[in-house]
Amino acid sequence: RHEIARVSELLQSQLLQPLNTNPVQPQLAESNLGILQGSGPGQATFNEYNSLFLRNRFALQASGVAGSNDILGDELVQSTVWNKFSYSLGQYYYRNDGIRENNDQQRRLYNGYVQGMILPKTSWMGELRYRNDDFGNLPILFDPTDYYPNSRQSEERKSARIGLRHDLEPNSTLLGTAIIGDSEGIATGFDEGDFSVDIANQTDRVMGELLHIFNCGQFRLQSGAGYIYSDTSDTVTITFPFDSASEENFTSRHANIYSYAQIDLPHQVTFTLGLSGDLLDSEVKDREQLNPKIGLTWQPTNSTLIRGAVFSTVQRDLLYAQTVEPTHVAGFNQLFDDFDSTSAWTYGIGINQNFSKKWFGGAQFYHRDLNVPFTEILGPESPPVQSEDDWQEDIASVYLYWAPISWTSIGLEYYFEKFTQDEFIGTQEAFDLTSHRFTPQVSFFLPAGFSARLQAHYIDQTGEFEISPFGDTAKDGDQFWVVDLAIRYRLPKRYGILSLGVKNLFNEEFNYVDTDPANPRFLPEQQVFVGLTLNL
Repeated sequence: RHEIARVSELLQSQLLQPLNTNPVQPQLAESNLGILQGSGPGQATFNEYNSLFLRNRFALQASGVAGSNDILGDELVQSTVWNKFSYSLGQYYYRNDGIRENNDQQRRLYNGYVQGMILPKTSWMGELRYRNDDFGNLPILFDPTDYYPNSRQSEERKSARIGLRHDLEPNSTLLGTAIIGDSEGIATGFDEGDFSVDIANQTDRVMGELLHIFNCGQFRLQSGAGYIYSDTSDTVTITFPFDSASEENFTSRHANIYSYAQIDLPHQVTFTLGLSGDLLDSEVKDREQLNPKIGLTWQPTNSTLIRGAVFSTVQRDLLYAQTVEPTHVAGFNQLFDDFDSTSAWTYGIGINQNFSKKWFGGAQFYHRDLNVPFTEILGPESPPVQSEDDWQEDIASVYLYWAPISWTSIGLEYYFEKFTQDEFIGTQEAFDLTSHRFTPQVSFFLPAGFSARLQAHYIDQTGEFEISPFGDTAKDGDQFWVVDLAIRYRLPKRYGILSLGVKNLFNEEFNYVDTDPANPRFLPEQQVFVGLTLNL
């Protein structure tokens, strides 16, 4: 659930970067694509190998993927740099029939990105985006046979962004960005017996942000402010057993201001102190909240790094999930993909350790207390009711890696999640959910350009699940192994990559709830796909 942080880091890098020919891949700036990890066209890691020096030139990158369940996708990006100007034009397409009835999806993305340099210390950027999605009932619940066979959703989004970077001094930079966008969506066929709900939505948004970055050696300061205005129109049709339609128009305004200071102290200690303020006026929940941020990193030796943080956040309804606000405190992510207007306190502690030149390990633990607003639809004759629920999340991870020889690495990872909520909200269908995941893996990197990775995941998941629309619950769980295989060949002279991937190699069937539906990791059916990326 790090999509907001991921695409926000991309936006920040685009505002700060010099002119370059690195293509702006359409999928990288998009969140919540809902595609099985590694099965889409194009890979971000391909751009790890670029020329050290830049010259005027045209570049073309083309990627394609095909696989089981009619997976078919392509991504085409053409980019150019010429003196003080560069641009990138991209197109992305992906379709998949899914693993059961009404589990199909089709996505189209288009973007145009331009960047120019006015003076050596001043640059600008502009971006146009278009996205069109059409899909059925995508979530795979703990009981795979529990789904809506008739539900369909479609959405169309358009946006335009401008940005500016200006160096006030060598150690002082000002960033600004503004974006306007609109979206139209239709969701139909969500039914339970004689009760069904259809929703049509149209939203117009405007968002502007400013960020000042000051770097004076041992003291670094990032201060900024933002404003979001949203105008939404909803039409809800409820059948029970006759049609009853209602229309609602509402606006929301969210202003925020923040400042983060990082101070380097003696004995390799870095202290982070920040404060943000949120003023939210919304139909879902009004909030006026100050959010302290405290973080500490300590490196007692060259091989040991210890981190800790405590901070509060308020979830914003961001355009394309992007913001220039810092995404982490002392290395702990603070922008989770929570429900809009969610207020959360996060506590984290972690350690990273280099045991030797060939052994690396670490551990990290999060605890989060969330106040989650939601809307209840009690029936066709009752108006929507605004409610709140208290959630708790515990997330822990441990890793150990070993590089016995220069072309082989071996790893073992453990990941733990425990989610607790009182009310059923969204698609997780679980009131309490506990997951353990062990992942042994081995990777090979051969000088000839071949690489391979074999991962085995052991998952143990238990929970209390909703089994009826009337709130009845039951405890259940499953334990299983899933094996994934990936093989790649890097073409000579950075011309591209040829890849083969197999998810769920042994076609294991299981019951499982994925807590990150925007990036599903496991499906109870074998998925095979081949991909090719060419760089010209």
